[in-house]
Amino acid sequence: MALAVGVREERAEARRQTLIDAARALFVNQGFHQTGVAQLAAVSGIKMGQIYRDFGSKDDIIAAICEQDISMLLSDVKLFDDQTARGPQALRAWIEDYVTHQPGLDQCRILTEIVAEAGRNSRVAQILVDLETRLQAKFDSVFSALTNGQVDQDDRMRLIRIMMALNMGLMMQKAVQPHYDAVATTRAAMDLILRELELMIQAPRPGQKRVAV
Repeated sequence: MALAVGVREERAEARRQTLIDAARALFVNQGFHQTGVAQLAAVSGIKMGQIYRDFGSKDDIIAAICEQDISMLLSDVKLFDDQTARGPQALRAWIEDYVTHQPGLDQCRILTEIVAEAGRNSRVAQILVDLETRLQAKFDSVFSALTNGQVDQDDRMRLIRIMMALNMGLMMQKAVQPHYDAVATTRAAMDLILRELELMIQAPRPGQKRVAV
């Protein structure tokens, strides 16, 4: 019985992924509003009734795409959960890893399409806000560990919000200009953020020791 349930779950997950992949391609090429569920069914080979059983609406498909993209970002960029990996050198290594793991063109295009939809659709907007909040919390945990907790959370979050806003803008820039050198621009921006963090580390709060950079 357990084996049969496992097989059904694997098949259901494979079917959902097939639909997500089809939706991603259609959204990139022709936009969210121009893509109907009937077309998703035709391209994916999955019946419309089954699509609505797996996903209640196109918004739910967008949520699944966003979830996958956030998960890829978190796995692509090393996030130093190891508490021994701390200090300025580890921070430099983390930022370089972040810079070099830039999203591909299709990912930039789908994000641009989803952001545009979020301006019209409050549910999609909330999906993005929730995912961004999770990502900010993870980045804040990393920044706290890598700076030995010497930078106030308000200061960390200010830099994280700047970092994420720059990254969002660069992804949209790449969607418009596919050959735009986002890596070089991201590296320059992250260098500025790194210098700001290092200045904060060198000016610890009362009672804390200065850390050599």
